[in-house]
Amino acid sequence: MNCWPELRRLLSLQQSRWQRAERALLQTQRELQPLLRELSDFAEQEVSLRSLLASHQASDITLDYAQLLALLRHQALLRRQLDLLHLERDHVAGQCRQLEQSLLRQREHLREARRKHDSCVRSLQQRLRVQRLEQFRREEREAEEMSGARR
Repeated sequence: MNCWPELRRLLSLQQSRWQRAERALLQTQRELQPLLRELSDFAEQEVSLRSLLASHQASDITLDYAQLLALLRHQALLRRQLDLLHLERDHVAGQCRQLEQSLLRQREHLREARRKHDSCVRSLQQRLRVQRLEQFRREEREAEEMSGARR
């Protein structure tokens, strides 16, 4: 029974699956990077907005009514910007979580593809060792038969 073509086809198939899994993993990692940078940017923006809000406190100063209203409007605007920032951050954080879960699944898929590929390679190597051993024994028998025939 000659199964070499079948083993080679299987090896090629496993290798292509492994490469596909690697490409998918790399693509997901590339998609995750800008989202992580965006989360970092949100954190910086939040610090800036909170600092700005803290600097707009009306402590120990006397304001007329118009100034007080303007200050309160500006504080409300800063709080609203913080709220919008939190909403955007939560949305991006959700996307990050989804991509991270996808990365976990893809890593597991890649490990499985590697395992199957390695198994196929080991099987092919084992078959080659057996074939070489059989070839060696056949040559030894032929050599013994030839030396026995000469006597």
